[in-house]
Amino acid sequence: MMHEGCQERGLHNDIIPHVNNPYPPLAPDPRRLVVVKALYFLYFAAVGGFFYYLYIYYNQIGLTSAQIGILSSVGPLIAILSSPLWGWLSDHFSITRPLFIFAAAAGIGLTYLLGTTVQFGSIMILTILTAFFTNPLTTLLDSTTLVMLGERRDLYGQQRLWGSAGYIVTSLSFGYFLTAYGMHWIFPGYILIMGLYLLVCFGLPVRRPKVVTSTAKFDKGIFQLLRQRNWIFFTASMIFMAVAMASIIAFLGVYMVRLGGSNGLVGTVGALGALIEIPFMYLGSRLIRRFGTKTMLLVGYGGYFLRLLVYSVMRVPAWAFFGSVTNGFSYSFMQTSSVAFVDEITPARWKGTAMGLYNATYSMGGMINGVLNGFLLDAIGGGMFLVNAGLLVVAAVLLSFTGSKAGQPGAGQIEEKPLIAG
Repeated sequence: MMHEGCQERGLHNDIIPHVNNPYPPLAPDPRRLVVVKALYFLYFAAVGGFFYYLYIYYNQIGLTSAQIGILSSVGPLIAILSSPLWGWLSDHFSITRPLFIFAAAAGIGLTYLLGTTVQFGSIMILTILTAFFTNPLTTLLDSTTLVMLGERRDLYGQQRLWGSAGYIVTSLSFGYFLTAYGMHWIFPGYILIMGLYLLVCFGLPVRRPKVVTSTAKFDKGIFQLLRQRNWIFFTASMIFMAVAMASIIAFLGVYMVRLGGSNGLVGTVGALGALIEIPFMYLGSRLIRRFGTKTMLLVGYGGYFLRLLVYSVMRVPAWAFFGSVTNGFSYSFMQTSSVAFVDEITPARWKGTAMGLYNATYSMGGMINGVLNGFLLDAIGGGMFLVNAGLLVVAAVLLSFTGSKAGQPGAGQIEEKPLIAG
């Protein structure tokens, strides 16, 4: 039978669009999802022990806020180009494992070099190269997860929560370790964790099953996606949101240290926020099915608005704990709902590229953040966070212009007729 033939050749229905498909989607393979969970854990463990402290390290070696802001914007600028490129490579050639291994190995080598210099110019060059290889890892991991989940995109949060667990382990422990032994240890720590990540990548399939569609040209389909009203307003909204979120990622730790906080306190605040994420990530699938992605996105925006208000009036670094409490319904709902939203409006053939474009919006927000908020922090201190709270209001307004059916339970994708041989 057609269904059995597809299974024998690896064309599982969990990646074939449900449109005109008479067979129900197969359940995701739990064995493959174990590898995905391990990769999320290790990747965000590396992030928690490195990027969370990198800007504090730059501050310690004498870079100004403006220079830190420029460095935080250069990486995202490169990612605007590299994330869609890597996503396209994954889709076009239907490859998985080789891209993961190549990107991770290159990132490890470049990070080692980054730890050997304190010159701003050299740091900038290495930041550009590192961003080209490491930033697309989230694109590849998210798109691979969505392919494995198939129609059960609502379960994304239950995979992603393992990233939060990894982040907790390193952001908390590294803070006290770095206080005792020095900030330069962020580099060997990152290399060790990403080395483990590289080994786990060998558990991924070499290739992803191809979806054969009636679309004549891949690029035509992508332009069809980009011309969608929902995609345009969603992307614009996410850019403003990303600027506001990046202000926390890049400068909250720096601001806490300037207020007299220790690296250990910064790590504890980050770990608390990640710990609170986990139950919200787990419950996210039920809430998305019940209320829809658009509603849950707006709840996430509201959580970030409250966080930024707290940081804007913070005069004692320990006040940051109050902001972290909102992380459950800010970051968790925003992340799970935005990924589900992208998946809903994207045909199966273009998942990797669409996730690349989505992550490019984050990168664009990070780039603007670096240019804007580095100068704002020097000029108005904590008032920088209040400015970013205003940007979240703009983001919410833009999201409200998406169509009435977008992000609602049962909303469909762009229609794409699959051709199944066999």
